[in-house]
Amino acid sequence: MTMIRRHAAVLACLLALPGVGRTQVQDSTADYANQAPIPADGNAALVRFALTPDVYRGVAEADLADLRVFNGAGEALPYALYPQPAGPSEAAAPVAVTVFPLPAGAAPTEAGKGGIHVETNAAGAVVRIDVGRGPAPLAGGPGSPWASYLLDASALRTPVHALDLDVQVDGDYSGKVRLEASNDLAQWRTVVADAVILDITQGAERLQRRRIEFAAQSAPYYRLAWDGMPQGARLASASAQPANLRSEPAREWTDVAGVAGEAPGDYRFDTAARFPADRVRIVLPEANTVAPVAVYARARDDAPWRLLARQTVYRLNRPAGEVTSPALAVTPAADRYWRVVVDQRSGGLGTGVPRLQLAWVPQELVFAARGAPPFTLAFGRSHAASAAIGVAALIPDYREADATRNFAGPAGSPTGGEAAPAVQPVRVSLGVPLHPVAMPPDAGGAATFSWATATLWSALVAGVGLLAWMAWRLQRQMHTPPKTPTNTPPSPPPQTAGTVKAEQ
Repeated sequence: MTMIRRHAAVLACLLALPGVGRTQVQDSTADYANQAPIPADGNAALVRFALTPDVYRGVAEADLADLRVFNGAGEALPYALYPQPAGPSEAAAPVAVTVFPLPAGAAPTEAGKGGIHVETNAAGAVVRIDVGRGPAPLAGGPGSPWASYLLDASALRTPVHALDLDVQVDGDYSGKVRLEASNDLAQWRTVVADAVILDITQGAERLQRRRIEFAAQSAPYYRLAWDGMPQGARLASASAQPANLRSEPAREWTDVAGVAGEAPGDYRFDTAARFPADRVRIVLPEANTVAPVAVYARARDDAPWRLLARQTVYRLNRPAGEVTSPALAVTPAADRYWRVVVDQRSGGLGTGVPRLQLAWVPQELVFAARGAPPFTLAFGRSHAASAAIGVAALIPDYREADATRNFAGPAGSPTGGEAAPAVQPVRVSLGVPLHPVAMPPDAGGAATFSWATATLWSALVAGVGLLAWMAWRLQRQMHTPPKTPTNTPPSPPPQTAGTVKAEQ
C-alpha cells in the first residue's frame, strides 16, 4: 500500500503540470513570426487601432489569441479587443411616399425659382406641380417620356436608408436608377448614381431587385430618374425605409481566386488568412449566367464543411448595362477554406472559374501605452493563449454604448452627443508588418520555435515515460505471488558418523 500511495502522489504531481495545448508564458517579440509597428508617440494613455488584412493573414489562431503588444523595452503591455459594433437594429416599418411624375431629366424647384414649379404647404408637403411653365424639359432616355419622378417624403421625421419601388410594366425590365435628395427643391445632391433595379425571368429563376439602398439621408424631397427601362414603364408607388438606430459598419473586402474541384460545379478557395467574413460575393466568369449555389467554409483542410448559405447568383447583360447579384450576408466565419457548389441542373457556369469576394468588419485593439516607444504588435504563434483583458478593465468609465461610437483622436469627441469615457483612446493606423510570413498549407498560421513550448513537451514525454514505468511496476507487483513465511527452526548440521559427543 505504501508503494501505491507513493505512485499516486507522483501521478498527481504529473497531472498538475501545465497543459501544452495553449501556453501562457513570458515571451518576447522574437517568439512571434510577424510584427507590425504601432505609430504612437507615447503621449497618449490609451491607443486604439483596427487590425489590417495583413494581421488576419499572419495570425495563427482564429480567435486572435496570439496577439501581443510590446513597448520599446520589450515589455508586454495590457490590451483589450474592442467589442465589435452591434448589427443593425430591427428595421422599422416602411412608410409610403407620394410620387409625382416629371418630364425626363427635369429638376423641380420651388415656385418662383424657374424650372418645374412645385407648390408646398406650410408643413412642406407638395400640393401641386406645374409643368406648363419654365424651360422645356430635358430629353429623356429610351423609356417613357415620364421617366423622372419627385418623391415627397416631407412627412417623415426620421432618416431614410432605402426606397422600395413598385414598377408597372408589361414583361420583364431592368434599368439603372439615379437618386438625388434636396431640402429646399433648389439645391440637389446625388445619393445614388447608378443603382440597378430589375424583375426578369431566366429559365426557372425569377430575379428581382426593387430596393435602392444608400447611406441614411434626412431629406424631405427625392428626385428619381431611370434609364434603360422598357417603353411604358412607370413608377406606380414607392415606400421609404426608415434608417435603423445603428447603421452598417464599414467593411474591408478581399478577392480570392478559386480552383475547380474534382466534381463538376465544385470550386475551392484558400484565403490563406483568418478573415471574420460576414459578406460573400461570387463573381461569375461568364456573362448571362444564372445559377443556384451553396456556400461552405471550414477552418482546416481536414475539417468537415459547414453550410453557410444558399443563393441564386447571376451576371446578366441588359440594355442599361451589366447587372450582378448582390453580396450575401452570412454568419461571421473566420475560416481559411471556402467552397462553392453550383447546382448543375442550371447548366453550370460555363468556362472559367468563379472568384470569391469576402468582406468583414475589422476588429479593433486598444492598449495601455506604458513605457517608451516604439510600440509593436506581434502575432503569428501557434497554440498561444490569449493575453487580452476585458475592455471595461482597461478603459476607465467604459460603457457598452461606447462600442458603437467613434473616437477621433486626442482632441476628438465621440459622436452621438453622449458623454465620453474619462480617457479617450487615441486612434492610429497600424503600420505594415516588418517581416510577414505566409501561412503554410494546412498549418493554420506561422509556427515559431519556442523554448518554453519545447520544455513543456519534454516534461510531458518524460512524465508519460515515468507513468508507463510505474504502471509496469504495479502490474508486476500485483501478479507476483507472496512468499509464505515459516517458523520451523533450522535443522542442526549433520553429525559425522562414528563421532559421539559425551555429555559431561
